[in-house]
Amino acid sequence: EAEAAAAAAAAADNKEENGNDAGVDADAGAFAGADAGADAGAGAGAAEGEDARWEDPDAETEADGRQYALQASYRVCEILCCEVDHIFNAMVSDEILAKLFSFLSKPAPLDSVLTAYYSRVMISLAQRRPLELAHYITAHLHIVPELVSHVYSHSITQFILSLCGGDEHQMGAGPQMGAMGGMVGLGAGAADPSNVTDWLAETQILSLLIDCLTNHKPPAPADADADADADADANAQGLSKAENREMLRRCEENRVRNAATCLIGIAGNPSCALHASLCDPQNLEVLLGLVRPASDDIALLAAMDVLNAVVCPRDQQRQQTAGGFSP
Repeated sequence: EAEAAAAAAAAADNKEENGNDAGVDADAGAFAGADAGADAGAGAGAAEGEDARWEDPDAETEADGRQYALQASYRVCEILCCEVDHIFNAMVSDEILAKLFSFLSKPAPLDSVLTAYYSRVMISLAQRRPLELAHYITAHLHIVPELVSHVYSHSITQFILSLCGGDEHQMGAGPQMGAMGGMVGLGAGAADPSNVTDWLAETQILSLLIDCLTNHKPPAPADADADADADADANAQGLSKAENREMLRRCEENRVRNAATCLIGIAGNPSCALHASLCDPQNLEVLLGLVRPASDDIALLAAMDVLNAVVCPRDQQRQQTAGGFSP
């Protein structure tokens, strides 16, 4: 009997242990199922996130792309204009200068924001490496007509003034300033301002600037061919016909005003090689030819301002003109 009781107790213990093991196995299975479900959910969420991430570039609009491009251009401008000699030394290589001046070969009108960045870079380069820049331009004289063709832009006008040493911010600041007159002590390109602008006399820049005044004509009624060309330009730029005509009118007026500003800067800088050429009787006669009642008002005022700059000292000229052009 005792043995039978012991066997029954042992059987009961084995049954309890088997039940506990089954419960543990069930719990383990439940946990495994939960883990598998979590992994599946995480995988699905990751897949959805990846899909969303790859959809962002497709969702970019043209305006977003342009904004990014302008931000990148600003950063590049800041880097190129920083006071690092190694950067300026690299920029005066033929390869880099060719890329920089290729900007001027674009058709008018140039983008105003990009032109402002471009002008800032080129003025900085002209101030710190004047001789290298002068040598490159004289070896590639096609640059000068392209430069003057964009004189309707205020930024390009500032670059031309910098080349001619007629920048208002640089004149009268002593031998340290003067753009193509050199910034003495700033790198290998620094030079004596008395002779570094002689290269300008070998170019057509003065005659091209004067032509901007003499060739100006008031707007005339457009013919059918001109209307067709204007419509094509307007469609390419996303402008209406009226907006395109207004833009062209403003560009033409700015061309005359800015060309006069450049000539005034030359007239106010006796050390510039173009100063004597501007005061040549032949050029003065051309400018005097615009001072007649039949002349367009814009060309007339521009010619008067240039002549006034030739005969008046710079201090008097600053009192009589506003921004290089009569009000």
